Amino acid sequence: MKYQKGFTLIEMMVSVSILLIISGISVSIFVSVILGQRKILANQELYNQLSYALEYMSKSMRMAGKELSLEEDSCLGVQGRSYLLTKPDTFGSGEYLGIKFINQSDNNICQEFYLEKDNNDPSKPAVIMVVRGSEAPIALTSNKINVNSLRFIINGDPSKHYSSDDDGIQPRVTILLGANLLGSSDESAKIQTTISQRNLNIK
Repeated sequence: MKYQKGFTLIEMMVSVSILLIISGISVSIFVSVILGQRKILANQELYNQLSYALEYMSKSMRMAGKELSLEEDSCLGVQGRSYLLTKPDTFGSGEYLGIKFINQSDNNICQEFYLEKDNNDPSKPAVIMVVRGSEAPIALTSNKINVNSLRFIINGDPSKHYSSDDDGIQPRVTILLGANLLGSSDESAKIQTTISQRNLNIK
């Protein structure tokens, strides 16, 4: 009995306390890593969709051709136009939410991109739509993200709503795009790019 050794109550309490502290720290680190990974994946999904939509629009709009028809019900309405802004936002800022052009790389089809949002139901995500000729509109973005802004600026002038060969300027369009993950304002992104019409603006 003289040489037997054991742990005192104080030593046991100290050991258990240290074990609990280490366990708590480990769990906290693990949870932080999981949350961080989810945030990274969510941002990656958001940027992937926006990059795809922007690249698709830019590629199509770069191949825009001039309106040659004299008919009033033609794609752009007036001969010589290359781009025409459409769908004015009467419920918001009054800015145009869409753009229309003739896609030379797609059999000169009349193509339009626009932002579709439900002003009566704010919980419904706004999406970017594309229309080719008389085909039904197709969504470029999924309902997992909410496109909160889509704006087109022609030749750097926010007041212009079309480009024409009368101005003698090579048509260019600036696309401003902003979106966030549905149900979250923390994961958001804004992208801007400017594209120029491939063909020269010559009468």
